[in-house]
Amino acid sequence: MYVPARISSMYSRTIRLAKFTMILATTHEYLLQDTLRNRMRIYCRFDYYSVEILVGIVRQRADALGWKYESDEVLHIVAQRAKGTPRQAIHRNLQTCWCVAKSHGRDVITLKDVHEAFCHLQIDELGLDKLDRFYLEVLLECGRSSLGVLSSKLSLPAFTIQRVVETYLLKECFITKDKSVRVITEKGKNHIENTSLLPK
Repeated sequence: MYVPARISSMYSRTIRLAKFTMILATTHEYLLQDTLRNRMRIYCRFDYYSVEILVGIVRQRADALGWKYESDEVLHIVAQRAKGTPRQAIHRNLQTCWCVAKSHGRDVITLKDVHEAFCHLQIDELGLDKLDRFYLEVLLECGRSSLGVLSSKLSLPAFTIQRVVETYLLKECFITKDKSVRVITEKGKNHIENTSLLPK
């Protein structure tokens, strides 16, 4: 394979390279330069994982590590509160549940450990964390709000709110957008008003 490399404006030379495959991964595809993105021959876009698939991933990880669990319900809760993301299911949820179990001198993750772990993490039954819930609480109080107001109340840059907080809330229909205004949905209202973070 020959790749022309520009050395100066006067001349260029060719560098001989072995055949290779380049794989790029990013969560912000369109922040890549057009010249780089246009040279990619195959695009693979991944969606959020279903709870059923995440249960299998969590089970595989727990079994590989030799971490025992009380029942399949433990795996289901760990997967359900991961926002469709394997990384959160394994490295945050499962890891924290195991740490809680060990702190009580147990070698088995029980349902009590799971609920205690998520209480410490402040993650509710649908995977929303403290920031997600605060965002919804602000909207519930205001009814409707612009991104600028939300940015001020949450003390976060607007870009972070759009990319980190709103993506999942929009997907799960907790909020909607009306031009530049954010509106909480009935699902969002019901969730904030009826969900408790207290351990069961």
